[in-house]
Parts: sequence; C-alpha cells; structure tokens
Amino acid sequence: MTNREILKNKNCPLKRLSFILAVFVLLFSVPAYADIIYEPNDDFYQQHIDECETTYYWKAYKVISDSAVLIVRSPEDDTVVGEYKPGVFFSTNTSYQSGDTIWYYLTDFDHPDKAGWISNAGIEQIYDTDCFTEDHISELQGTVKLDIKKLKEITFCAYPGGHQIDTRILQNQTDETLTCEGSYTDPEGKVWGYCGYFYGPVNGWVCLDDPTLANTDTADPLTISEVRGESPSGQETETDTVNESTKEEDDTSKPETSSETIESSVSDTNAEETKEPEKTNGTVNPFMIVGILAGTAVLTAVIVLIVVLKRK
Repeated sequence: MTNREILKNKNCPLKRLSFILAVFVLLFSVPAYADIIYEPNDDFYQQHIDECETTYYWKAYKVISDSAVLIVRSPEDDTVVGEYKPGVFFSTNTSYQSGDTIWYYLTDFDHPDKAGWISNAGIEQIYDTDCFTEDHISELQGTVKLDIKKLKEITFCAYPGGHQIDTRILQNQTDETLTCEGSYTDPEGKVWGYCGYFYGPVNGWVCLDDPTLANTDTADPLTISEVRGESPSGQETETDTVNESTKEEDDTSKPETSSETIESSVSDTNAEETKEPEKTNGTVNPFMIVGILAGTAVLTAVIVLIVVLKRK
C-alpha cells in the first residue's frame, strides 16, 4: 500500500493520532490563558471554601485603630502569627463572615508561616473605583478611547483624581488605542476613562487629557470615611451633612444624564473578564505548561509528516 493510499484509509492510525493530539493540546491549552483568581493555600480556607468569598480584584485596607491589630492563624484559632501597627496598608481578595465579624485572609509570600486572618475591627477599606461609582453613578458616561500610539506609559488611578495604583510601560504594544468602558468629567473639566483590563487586570482610571496624571497631594491612599467625610462607623459628621445638602441642591438643578453609565459598562466588562475564571493557589501548574509544549511539538511534527507524505 502506498503512502497516499495509507492517508486515504479511514482507519489510518496516523489520522487517529493527529485527532487525539489536537484534542490533547486544546484541553491543556485553555486553562493557561484563562483569567485567574488567587485562592489561598490555607487549611481553614480549604475547610470553609463554600463559605469564603474570593474576588478577581484585590481590595486595599488601612489599620485605623490606635493600637496594633492581631493576625491569627484562623477565625477558629486565635494563635497570634503577627500584627499590623496603626497606619499599615494591606490588600486581600479573600474574606469569611462569622456573625457580624468579617475576616480577611492575609498572604505573606515571603514568609508563608506568617500568613493568617485579620478581623474587620480596627481597619477600614481604601476608597476605590467601586466606591466612586456608587457616589457618582449619575455623572458617569459611556465608552471613550485614548490614542496611545505616541505614549510611553499610562498611569492608572483608583478613581478620578485619586492615588496611583498602577503604571503600564508601553513597549512594542500592538494596540493603537485604549478603550475605556466608562468615563467621567471632573470639576476641572478633565475627562477620565475607566479600564478594567489592559495587558493584565487594572480596575482603575486614566486621565485622557494627561495619561500620566495622579494625585500627589496626599502621601497615602484615602479611606472611605476620609473621602466621604464621615466617621468610620458610618455616622455622619457636620461636614458630611453640609455635603449632602449641597449635593441635593445640585441634583435638583442638574438635568438627568445619559442612562448609559459606567455601572452597566463595568458590570458587563467585569462579567466578561471574570466569567468562570480558574481558581489557583497562586501558582501555575508546571505539568500543564510541559503538557502544552509537548503536545504542540508533537502535533506540529505530525502535521509536517502528513504534508510530506501527501507530496510523495
């Protein structure tokens, strides 16, 4: 039987092998390109995984108590593994609620033995894009684009006029424009665009009039109560009362804005980005990478072999 006749044979082992290898490569390649949610490598988390909440974007917090707050082994084990002094900032994407107490998991990548849980007593969340969206929902507009062909870097802020959260150096990028899913015009007339993802998760704002602009007036990020002018416990201050009355006057004289706001835009974007993301303990499985490379190499070799046999 000639090579051509072998290839025409429906039961050709070579064809079966090619199909199997193609399926193999597809199955092992998909997870490698999926968005990843960090999942703690923690015994308590593994035991209460259905009761814990992990998020795609990390939230930042600040210790606002007058004394240090303790980090314990778990919400059920009060063994102290560390402490955070007043004024310390930290980030987390994992929480667990027990009654009125919310616990946050702290990852210490340099010292895994010091990783643990901290309660919400004595800490407060940093003001971010979710808070800003809630406060300015009626002022937000639709999609805008930023020409980035001549830019060397882009600065992303937690919210318009807020602290810097990321800077992306633009080198050899293929995109000529940055699409922002929502926009906002600040009191000074500057236009800001929200970006959820740009060569990695961002969840921040860029000033279209000055793409490297960030707030340098304050040394540290501001908490929710500092921005809103309210006490950490949620009680209104005199300043907050004045702001609320001023806001009501402004709302009565201001016409309704477009119904296309960042809330829907950001929700759709985040839903698309985080649609059934793969959870991981913070590392990529090396066997997956080896499998992808090996499968790709074998499949390429098989394709080349088939082409050679057809030409003979």
